[in-house]
Amino acid sequence: MASPDLLFAQDTFLYLRWPGGVCSKDQCCFPSSWTVKDDFLVQYLATTGLPPCNNTPNFNPSQLQPILTDLNEYWPSLSCPSNSMADWENTWNDNGICTGFSQHDYFTNALALRTSAHLLNVLSNKGIEPSRYMSYKATEVVSAINEGLGGVQTAVLHCGSNSSSILRDLRLCADSTASTFITCSDPRPNTCSDTITLLPLASTTVEDEVDDSLEAGDIIKMVVS
Repeated sequence: MASPDLLFAQDTFLYLRWPGGVCSKDQCCFPSSWTVKDDFLVQYLATTGLPPCNNTPNFNPSQLQPILTDLNEYWPSLSCPSNSMADWENTWNDNGICTGFSQHDYFTNALALRTSAHLLNVLSNKGIEPSRYMSYKATEVVSAINEGLGGVQTAVLHCGSNSSSILRDLRLCADSTASTFITCSDPRPNTCSDTITLLPLASTTVEDEVDDSLEAGDIIKMVVS
């Protein structure tokens, strides 16, 4: 059950990562027992507008056991060395404690909200697919997500400072219970160029097989109108 403090919450944000974009510039290490997929992964859930909290309770790993499979699949560590449990603890300490959710509800709600978005299907329905050879207008990606999530103005795209055409992160706004996507009360501009690429994760690895005419790091951009 959510804390009564959530009645004061103004904004809840779900931050998702696109692993192909994150790992295109940053060194990534993956859990040895799990395969990271080309899908949007949870980065963290944050809530603003709550009264100051006292930073309790402490992180309890045992509370994550019932959802450990989903956490490993949809909220894995991408940092080096890979240690998902340490990342989850840091996320709870930095973002979760003051959301008004219990530890179990914080992680469960974030996973459920991510699943409910069906972002790959939402984008695919508009002809937007992960590809190293295709790029899409950023406005069309935002419109596709907003339309797919009920017509709310919720999506904000973030691309890397060194490569503004490669999608790295995505922010979505939700209600105070983290159960429904809503129009953001603090709309922010996208930090991407006019056209963006959803780079597949395989394109960021040395072992990736490419056409003989291409360099391993090349991305061919074809703007889809």
